[in-house]
Amino acid sequence: MDGFVSRRSAPITLLTLLAVHSARAILVETRCFKELGCFPPGFPYSGTAQRPFPDAPASPQEMNIQLYLQTPENPEQSQILDPYIPSSIKNTHFSTKRPTIMIFHGMADFAYRSWVYTMCKEIIFVKNCNCIGVDWSKGAGDFYTYIQSANNVRVVGAYAAYLIQQILKCIDPTYDPCNYHLIGHSLGAHAAAETGKRIRPCVGKITGLDAARPYFKDTPAEVCLDPSDACVVMAIHTDTSFLGVGIKEPIGHYDIYPNGGDHMPGCPDPIKDIPLSIPGLINTTRYFVGCNHYRARYYMLESIRNCSGFLAFPCESYASFLNGNCFPCPHSGCAYLGFCNGTSCNCTNNGTIQRRVFYLRTGREISRFASWMYKLTVVTQVTHTNLGSMYISLYSAQGNVTQEPIKSHRLLGSSSTDTIFININFEMINITPATFSWSSSPVKINGMEAGAKKISIQQGVDGHITNLCGNGTVKHEVNQTLSPC
Repeated sequence: MDGFVSRRSAPITLLTLLAVHSARAILVETRCFKELGCFPPGFPYSGTAQRPFPDAPASPQEMNIQLYLQTPENPEQSQILDPYIPSSIKNTHFSTKRPTIMIFHGMADFAYRSWVYTMCKEIIFVKNCNCIGVDWSKGAGDFYTYIQSANNVRVVGAYAAYLIQQILKCIDPTYDPCNYHLIGHSLGAHAAAETGKRIRPCVGKITGLDAARPYFKDTPAEVCLDPSDACVVMAIHTDTSFLGVGIKEPIGHYDIYPNGGDHMPGCPDPIKDIPLSIPGLINTTRYFVGCNHYRARYYMLESIRNCSGFLAFPCESYASFLNGNCFPCPHSGCAYLGFCNGTSCNCTNNGTIQRRVFYLRTGREISRFASWMYKLTVVTQVTHTNLGSMYISLYSAQGNVTQEPIKSHRLLGSSSTDTIFININFEMINITPATFSWSSSPVKINGMEAGAKKISIQQGVDGHITNLCGNGTVKHEVNQTLSPC
């Protein structure tokens, strides 16, 4: 959600916002927009603790909703679709012989030549599909018009649903709604949900990228993203802290919480790191407030070409996940964050899909968020007892290398077995020989040596274990090579 003000002043600002909004929302009439239907402002869209004031959504014309189509035939130059003019669909590269992706932006955002455009380009690079960016930027507002924007998603979703209905009616009556995958960020996640609610039996999949919390948390299923909105609903949560703007509670069939779902690596701490100076606060508000919230978009984007680096494990809590209690993937399987999961569309089974929560860790840097988790079990031997550190260096066939501490400034005994879980930024497809090394601190003992007898490397996706063995011991800061055994 672009445009949010400082979180320190947000409570006061929100009270002011609600007061101003309530003054103009005393009399709100139902608005009707031809084929899209009518949009009553009453319950469940208002009159609740979460939505105290009624408001009517803007019209498609007031929001200037645009549908930008990209396909393998036109990946760079978008074509505009108009659901009210079927010929505008027929005269484009839209094809019912391939699936369709629809992407909805959030508050104070837009689709044309933005991250939506980039995501469409990436998707059609790896998949033969139609990709449609839904632009409602004139209705997406900013923080001060957030309540209006939150109500506008109803019409945005209805407009996209009307396109789907028109394609069925005028283009190809055999084009199953299961062919649609809807992706929405922030308020866009709820706009995608509105589309799904209007299509029966159901669209194939909805992916909610950190669905907006204000005005949607704890609301009825008719209002917010819900498992009933698609055959499969996946929700990715990245900004769920107390000061965050994303929904924390599970709202899909598969709810994925990268890094626990509240603070993303590489993002500033919303309390500790916000500059106290007014100029600094103004210049960095968007970054500080939005970093965690935007991460869901970046993870989704990177997953398009790098599925295996976003494997998420079902687990009861993030703490349990970090302790390794949910590794490797169970027989029921893991989930891949983002665009990776294949979807078997069966709307009749929508209510029987087991709802599960998943966790994973990611990298810190844009374009390097993919991360692979491994379990290392290392059997070591030491000739003397002393304080020191032990390290294992792992190499991939592609030339990548990572050095992982097995023990850091700990007492090194005669023999021990240690288990650690590591996350690295490359996939070890073909594991080549590893190296073991050690260093003593603070005092070196003459004649002391250490070595690794065996290293077991377990993969997360299938539990496969690779064993590497070493012979003897080595001196301080000398590498020992371990080979397959």
